Amino acid sequence: MDLAIDALAGLEYDFNESDLFSYWASVKLTDIDHPALNILREDLADKEWRTEVARAFDVSKLSRIDMAAYVYG
Repeated sequence: MDLAIDALAGLEYDFNESDLFSYWASVKLTDIDHPALNILREDLADKEWRTEVARAFDVSKLSRIDMAAYVYG
């Protein structure tokens, strides 16, 4: 996880605001080819993991994973 955090720290972020807060957002992490982020993406997309999350929250299994990084402040 430390390698993924380091990879996220090296990204460029765009400033955005909503009614409730301000934040910085990265590009979609699915558009980035980085070894640590690729592993994180593969782990989150794992069929068994998605099944377990669906079971834990009593929802249908996710069909896809959208990923981005946000910094709130």
